[in-house]
Amino acid sequence: MDNIMQSLLDSWQENAAVTEKDYTGDDGLLYCGKCHTPKQQRLDTDTYRQIQEINPEFPRIVYRMCDCQVHAEEKRQQALRMAEIEEARERCFPEKRLRTWRFCNDRGIGDRSAMQKAKRYAEEFSYALESNIGLLILGSIGTGKSFLAACIGNSVVEQGYSCLMTSFLRIEDGAWKAEDKEAYFDSFSFYDLLIVDDLGTERKTGYVDEIVTKVIQYRYNSGKPIIVTTNLTITDMTNEKIRIEDDRVYSRLFEMTKQIQVRGSDLRGMLNVEKNRKSKEIFGF
Repeated sequence: MDNIMQSLLDSWQENAAVTEKDYTGDDGLLYCGKCHTPKQQRLDTDTYRQIQEINPEFPRIVYRMCDCQVHAEEKRQQALRMAEIEEARERCFPEKRLRTWRFCNDRGIGDRSAMQKAKRYAEEFSYALESNIGLLILGSIGTGKSFLAACIGNSVVEQGYSCLMTSFLRIEDGAWKAEDKEAYFDSFSFYDLLIVDDLGTERKTGYVDEIVTKVIQYRYNSGKPIIVTTNLTITDMTNEKIRIEDDRVYSRLFEMTKQIQVRGSDLRGMLNVEKNRKSKEIFGF
């Protein structure tokens, strides 16, 4: 206990950071020469008596942080937090451009209903994680499915959860290189949220089928949510003529997710038109 008290005392002394401008007030306490708030405090009688029973040499007046020190510490903690978020963001998004896809950067175009659903999911992610509720984001090419998924991923990271956004093409490439393939596939169960982009664009081979099935199964067994984006339609995924391997994957996904249908025209085309218009305005061509 004496060691704890000494550590506490040392901490207070370190936080004091006494400067030449500091001064002693009428109450006998040290004050900050910058913000004029106390850098010391006098322990109340009951607290001091309890501490004295443990350590009779412990002082009645101890150091504390003044207001400007508190503000500086808050800024330091905020900077550390932001650095942690950026590190987590880098781990989440192998593609740098995806790190900028956030709800705050929404340009007000695209399927507004789908956007609101995605925002709601991100805001209530703690419940989604607890209840293992994922999303299946469907829509034709260029409608903004990947953007919605990345926005959710960025929001989840900012809330302090772990997340990875990848694709089965990238997973396949990693599987070829992995020495311990079971450990590699098991790694996808560690994240609080796994986002897999563009289901259905991967090659249809026995090896790829095994990869897709394993990732979905490992994720299912983890009891944690998954978000999958796809150009496939519900009809495509429930057709009686689909392969048995696909049927197993789609059935499992339907069990694990709620669906968001992203409607509208090619969002990429709209953004390119806007980009070209702005370029012409600035560069003249």
